[in-house]
Amino acid sequence: MLLKMALLSALKRPKRAVLIILTVALSVFVMEFVSGWVEGMRDRMNKKIVQETAHILIERSARVDALDPLEPKNYIGNPAAISEVLLKDARVSRVEEVTPFGALVMAGGKNLPLKMYGVGSDTGFFTQVARGSLKGTFPFKGPGIAISQRALDLVGASGSDRIVVLVKDSGGAPAYKELPIACVFRTDDSSFDDSTAFVDNATASDLLGTSGAAELWVRLVDPNQAEAASKAMLPFLSKEGCVARTWSSLQGSLLVLIKFMDMFMLMINIIVLVVAATVITNAILMNVFEKQREYGTLRAIGMKRRQQAFLVLLEGAGQGVAGALLGAILAFPLVLYLAIHGLPIGEASHIFGGGDVMYFGTNFFSTLRNVGFGALIAVVGSLYAAFAGTRSSVVEALRNG
Repeated sequence: MLLKMALLSALKRPKRAVLIILTVALSVFVMEFVSGWVEGMRDRMNKKIVQETAHILIERSARVDALDPLEPKNYIGNPAAISEVLLKDARVSRVEEVTPFGALVMAGGKNLPLKMYGVGSDTGFFTQVARGSLKGTFPFKGPGIAISQRALDLVGASGSDRIVVLVKDSGGAPAYKELPIACVFRTDDSSFDDSTAFVDNATASDLLGTSGAAELWVRLVDPNQAEAASKAMLPFLSKEGCVARTWSSLQGSLLVLIKFMDMFMLMINIIVLVVAATVITNAILMNVFEKQREYGTLRAIGMKRRQQAFLVLLEGAGQGVAGALLGAILAFPLVLYLAIHGLPIGEASHIFGGGDVMYFGTNFFSTLRNVGFGALIAVVGSLYAAFAGTRSSVVEALRNG
């Protein structure tokens, strides 16, 4: 009976009901949009940590303390033997030799400084390059260079088949090679594209006049085991003059950013909830005060205060649930579209750990939470209105009406 009365009461004042529903819908829409943005940033950061970089990075101790981390000195002399030992640990799924170094790429009269990586022909890292391949494949076999389309444009070598790479070798002398372009790529991060290129390990060793590898990149079955695995490796690595650093120390800034994004989302949701709760409570209060004579009449013929309060609560809760579902339904297609196509906002997204395109993310539990919050603010507003509306006596209600 009370449910039917609540429905009829809402239909009697449709404009007020629509205002409450739209306010809840807008609040849920905003929360869902912000949640999708934060979820997309979290997904990107997690992918960068889990798929694109090492869970454990192994280097010679002397190289870690060097002033220039790209100087071709203090390399690991026997990387294959160390890799073989490390792979015996069941927690380790992959070990790769990686050699980062500084270089100039030249074409015509132009040059561009880049951070180069010497990688294996079957590397499982740098997955963003493989996904963004425009010409050729990555990784590639044999001598060659993988370089971004932006870098080629900057040196005026877009139509070239070969490019010159100039480095300072291990003896401090200049060395260069003319390499075929094996892969041209474009990722969604212009700063990465402007500063990064790749060659195979053999070419890196030949250019630099070195043997061995600068680093060993270790991937684990479970990244959360990095601390325990690195501690288990230390006795063996120390005998080789090496140290191990985990992804939590290497990617510390990203972890801080993830926590910052969580706090940012919480602050936005609190602001949205407070504003929406204020508007909804005022609308419901006006609704209750306008119907004081009706409530007074119902009280006069036997309705109890708690029944009046429950009637107000039912009406507000119904409007809250309807508005919350409407907001989620309106937000979902937009968030899904931005998850697939992204939101191009340029380099501003680098502040938040993204590329030039901000991709959103979807999360069922986050959507469920936002819908719950949307309904909750209508319920809380109704509780206050119910309390305020039932304080009047029957005579006062009839007189004030």
